[in-house]
Amino acid sequence: MEDFSSQINPDHYVHDYDHKPRWLSYFYQIESVLKLNKHSILEVGPGNGTVSSYLKMSGMTVTTADIDSAHNPTVVASVLDLPFPDGTFDVAMACEVLEHIPFEEVPAALSELARVSKEYVLISVPDVRHSLIYFVLKIPFLSEIALRIRMMTHKEHIFNVGHYWEIGKRGYSPSRVRSLIKNCGLTVINEFAENDAPFFHFFLMRKSQ
Repeated sequence: MEDFSSQINPDHYVHDYDHKPRWLSYFYQIESVLKLNKHSILEVGPGNGTVSSYLKMSGMTVTTADIDSAHNPTVVASVLDLPFPDGTFDVAMACEVLEHIPFEEVPAALSELARVSKEYVLISVPDVRHSLIYFVLKIPFLSEIALRIRMMTHKEHIFNVGHYWEIGKRGYSPSRVRSLIKNCGLTVINEFAENDAPFFHFFLMRKSQ
């Protein structure tokens, strides 16, 4: 197995890393999990611990896993080989993680997340598609209406900041990711890239029956 452990230094998670869109990513990760109303959570790639800390404060039991011990995970392990029995957790999540492994390894990672989960899997990956049109309409006493139309960049992906691939680069469309998900025994029940944090593309999945 390729060694991915030295990609991200802990210093990466301080200073400029936690910009406003990153905090919005944390919000959508947390909101997605809280809405499921489940108890046991596995977070692969806890980063600076913001999400796991909040989920713990919300009364959930959270186990973290990372291939690098410098990030102080509960368990040192790769998303490709998680040392847990089948169905250990209600929710297995890996947000901003799967782009750090080659795309051909993603099916194995998704299958492993599905294996250790009882029911739900949550992932997010970078989405670099250009916005052609984006507008927000706010009408008094009514909900805000937002529209974003995006297109692929058609740029070849070049390995950068530990990213092997990103949605929007040539050959990495959302539909290709959806196909991988389906082939791994998972069904997408919610997919979104919110207008205030469009760089983060989320897939909430349930294990197929």
